[in-house]
Amino acid sequence: MPPAARVGFGARRAPGGRRERVKKVLFVCTANICRSPLVQEIFNALAENGGLPFWAESAGTAPLEDRPIAANALAALEEAGIYPEEAHSARLLSEEMSEGAALVLAMTSSTQPRCGASGATRRAAYTPCRSTRAASREEGSRTLTG
Repeated sequence: MPPAARVGFGARRAPGGRRERVKKVLFVCTANICRSPLVQEIFNALAENGGLPFWAESAGTAPLEDRPIAANALAALEEAGIYPEEAHSARLLSEEMSEGAALVLAMTSSTQPRCGASGATRRAAYTPCRSTRAASREEGSRTLTG
């Protein structure tokens, strides 16, 4: 099998027009209009700025197909100075997408079991994170208690 056909690898144009091999990370949420495309764009900006050989894509388990990224997610990206190069269009998670990724990251515990079609389960993960509200309460209590 040629190296470019290996699971989790793809290619993109590097500065100067040369093609470079990159590992694909797939972010999955339910509708694919807010969480996963938001994280996809943040991940890609950080990887590009850091010169890292990774590229992210996103999909949904029950997408609002062909819908653009949610206005509040786009506003959050713009506030962070991230301007998506391509228009987002929500799409359904497929087995091919899962199989083609080096790592599949689910945004919720309910989407994680659906991310591992066929052999991809070994690369599918869900890591819970604290909500902003919970983090703010924790920070506030640390501040108040010294």
